Amino acid sequence: MRRMILGIVAVVIGLALIVTLISLTVQDTSPPTVAKLLSRMSLADKIGQMTQAARDYLQPGDITKYRLGSVLSGGGSVPASNTVAGWRDMISDFQKEAAATPLKIPILYGADAVHGHNNLHNATIFPHNIGLGAARDADLVYRVERATSEELKATGIPWTFAPCVAVVQDLRWGRTYEGFSKDPALVSQLAAAAVRGFQGDNLGDTGVMVSVKHFAADGGTQGGKDQGDAVITPEQLNTLFLPPYAAVMSLHPGSVMASFSSINGLKMHANKALLTDWLKVKEGFDGFIVSDWAAVKQLPGTSADQIAAAVNAGIDMVMVPDTFASFIQDLTDDVKSGKVPQSRIDDAVSRILSVKIRLGLFKKPIPDSPMNLDAHKILAQEAVEKSFTLLKNDQGVLPLKAGQTILVIGPKADDVGSQCGGWTQTWQGSRGDITAGETILAGLKRRFGADHVLFRPDGTLGSDPVKADVTIFVEGESPYAEGRGDSETLLPDYNDLQIFAAWKESAMADKPLITLVISGRPLVMNGIIARSQAVAALWLPGSEAGHEAEVLAGDVKATGKLPQPWPSNADQTKTVWPLGYGLSD
Repeated sequence: MRRMILGIVAVVIGLALIVTLISLTVQDTSPPTVAKLLSRMSLADKIGQMTQAARDYLQPGDITKYRLGSVLSGGGSVPASNTVAGWRDMISDFQKEAAATPLKIPILYGADAVHGHNNLHNATIFPHNIGLGAARDADLVYRVERATSEELKATGIPWTFAPCVAVVQDLRWGRTYEGFSKDPALVSQLAAAAVRGFQGDNLGDTGVMVSVKHFAADGGTQGGKDQGDAVITPEQLNTLFLPPYAAVMSLHPGSVMASFSSINGLKMHANKALLTDWLKVKEGFDGFIVSDWAAVKQLPGTSADQIAAAVNAGIDMVMVPDTFASFIQDLTDDVKSGKVPQSRIDDAVSRILSVKIRLGLFKKPIPDSPMNLDAHKILAQEAVEKSFTLLKNDQGVLPLKAGQTILVIGPKADDVGSQCGGWTQTWQGSRGDITAGETILAGLKRRFGADHVLFRPDGTLGSDPVKADVTIFVEGESPYAEGRGDSETLLPDYNDLQIFAAWKESAMADKPLITLVISGRPLVMNGIIARSQAVAALWLPGSEAGHEAEVLAGDVKATGKLPQPWPSNADQTKTVWPLGYGLSD
């Protein structure tokens, strides 16, 4: 009898173990919820999720050791093999480290894809936002960002630090070209199109997550100083700088990036009234706020003070590219000392986890997508043509006539790097054949025939008996990004001014001059404008700039309109052409 009872007990225990194992298996494979994950997380798990490190500063095992929630590539930060396969292999290794953490929460990988997947070699490089602002075509912006999201997902990246929705008020700012326009209504319209393009209708299945930036008033700093102070009234804040963010809230952007800049002396990374009270509470933002590159270090006080101020103000994920270990320790100390309440940590982590679930990262840590580069190239050509902004056309010099011989001057006419600008392959960009593309010169030769196009990059003809009907002068700015592009003069490159001077002394000076401007903003170039029969702004057209030739030939009508007024002096108190101006040839 005793043996029978023991046998029955053993069977019951065995059945209970089986049921427990089955229930654990079901629990482990069921879709995660924020509440379920949060209940199982230690403080170390939570703070790790709030930490974003740059790939350049990681050592093997760091993601597992520190339980990092996110990794990023800044401008030019690429794997050893800058190919689709190289990117996927790198991110796969990172996700394996994340899977080795106690809760196996995948990392969120982000990159600056601001005009195409601009870190990837030979990706499609679209016009920068100022050019898309000139095109004034929301559907075009939507399709450009859809294409960009496909190229990002093909490389395993689910998060872009875009779109920039700065409402730029001073052209001297080095990030002017990252904003669509000076007009907040146009910026709001194109911002919404960009978010829809990137994220799609169902984030995770159809797109990549955005980071709408830089919140707020980054385009309103005094003198256009990068990371400077916007001295503005509440009315200006509400009517100029906040509308683009309000315009995208119904689209549930996954993240918003705080600005380096200040408003009336208060750094945005410590501005609780805007980060929490306006964005999260009033506007109902349900994603998370990410800081900019090491921006928390610009706040006053010790490192622990800086971190506490930012997190308490509403920053959820902190971009600490090279100081992630000390950040984790400092934030841990802040929580234990009571400087940062546990409720603020839980709110931040809940927002981050919610986005990761929406993105589908728990099911597929590395997204994928087919990448149709041929279709994207055609789309980039369309964007180039629609952003072409014709500002002057005396004597009907445009469109160019069949059979004309064209003299092209200025080295930027045959330079892929110049036409792409900053944030291309590297942070600052550079001149030269840095990625695949068709230059303006190549496009002219393709469209008009190589025999009809002569190229003298330095503009000096000497004794060379050049016989041409018209000169095309390609001038403007060399590549730059962020504060390195801040300008007090808004002048074209000095070398371009020298080329113009040489052309004026040449035998071609009595022929019509067509000036094409490659730049991140309108420039002060009154003498060149006066001497030219035709002037067109090409902005920073990207890898398919050769299709400017189709507009010059009249195959495609010029339709671009100025997204910024064109100034006649550096302080922009006088204009040559107003906002919204543009001719049709």
